[in-house]
Amino acid sequence: MTKIKNGPKFLPDFVRRQSRRNILLCLTALGAITGVSLGFILRETTDFKPPVKNYFGTPGFLFIRALKFLILPLITTNIITAIGRLSFHKTRKIAIRTFFFYLSSTFSAVVVGLVLVTTIRPGVLGKNAFESHNPKPFLFKRATIVDNFVYILKNLIPENIIEMGFEVLETKILPRYKTVYNYSIT
Repeated sequence: MTKIKNGPKFLPDFVRRQSRRNILLCLTALGAITGVSLGFILRETTDFKPPVKNYFGTPGFLFIRALKFLILPLITTNIITAIGRLSFHKTRKIAIRTFFFYLSSTFSAVVVGLVLVTTIRPGVLGKNAFESHNPKPFLFKRATIVDNFVYILKNLIPENIIEMGFEVLETKILPRYKTVYNYSIT
């Protein structure tokens, strides 16, 4: 006779074994749940100004840029190696299907764009489109050292490895002269 395990003792053992097998999935789900709950809690309990929100978004921005940096070379090399392994007949068949898929998706995007443009009419403004409730909507703000550091940090990882070879970023420092208007004519 085989011994049947009891329900309460068997379930935690099963969960423990599955969580050990899928530890990466469990940690990813835990991180997502923690991030969403912290986001909701911080939104309700704190009053962050836009620069501080920008500082909190920097690690996520860097992560997305790193993913974009790696995705293009990986996809390109995978496609080249996959096509290299196929025969000429199969490659021609895939190329024809890809061309027709591209043609049909472009055509459907154009049709949807035309329908939306004619129904929404994005160039037509409302009555009070340019009126602002803020008396000074474009207030000049000087950049702080932290803002400059975050800017340098965000440009540390390029978005595209191919574009990185051709793009040159430079910062120009313009001199600021103080003008004196306080003079009197006697």
